Order: sequence, then C-alpha cells, then structure tokens
Amino acid sequence: MTPAEKASELYIGYWYLTNDSRFAKQCALIAVHEIVKVLWHTHNNEIEYRFWQEVKQEIERILQ
Repeated sequence: MTPAEKASELYIGYWYLTNDSRFAKQCALIAVHEIVKVLWHTHNNEIEYRFWQEVKQEIERILQ
C-alpha cells in the first residue's frame, strides 16, 4: 500500500464515522501523529517512520 492509499483509507474511514470532511481529516492526522510519535520514541524501522511521515503529508493535502 502506498502512503497516498493509506492516507485515503484513514480519511475515508473517519469520514464514514463523522460525515464531516474537516473533522475526518483532523482525526486521521491525529492518528498518524500518534503512530509517528511511537515510532520516533521506539527507534523503530526508519523505512516505516518515513512511510508514516509521507502518509501524514498526503492527509495534509486532502481538502486543500
């Protein structure tokens, strides 16, 4: 799965829960921020860290 696909999957999942585009985007960003934070603190795989950073960037592009 590409970062763009993952971003879309997260956004759509939150949109179905909230039926609000801006709120769905914020929820997806919060979720990804938590994942990135855990990866940073655990010094996990750098490739996985970069993947989630790219997912965050893709979510930020939604509704611009």
